Amino acid sequence: PEGQPTTVPGVLSRDPRGTMLPSGGAQAYKGCGLSLLLDVFAGGLSGGPCSRADAPLPGQGNTVLFVLFDVEQFGGRDHFLKESTLISEFVRDTPRAEGVSAILLPGDPERQTKRKRFAEGIPIPDGIWTQLIKVAEEFKVPLP
Repeated sequence: PEGQPTTVPGVLSRDPRGTMLPSGGAQAYKGCGLSLLLDVFAGGLSGGPCSRADAPLPGQGNTVLFVLFDVEQFGGRDHFLKESTLISEFVRDTPRAEGVSAILLPGDPERQTKRKRFAEGIPIPDGIWTQLIKVAEEFKVPLP
């Protein structure tokens, strides 16, 4: 709320409220416009509020926007897939800073986790596993 960076997410839901920087951080001239446009679409088209000081607190008024494009009405499926593949390769092949092994795109961490969990299983903390055993025994559910 004082215009200073923080790592405390609670500033979004208490008075006076803070906010998140748009994409681009301190160099947010493009991210700011994109953020405002998405906020107007999400609030204005959903019937919910756009961001403002008197908007409902998070959890009391959350808006969402889904947009679907029929790529055949634009440049076509083949062109879209070609261009999206080329830009992905361009970003991934960008020279990396020292110590950076790979440039990840949205969805990459989730795909990596999915592959790992299919191969190794889903980790369950001991405390939760103990609780699951108790519930399974109570309801006579066989454990794997």
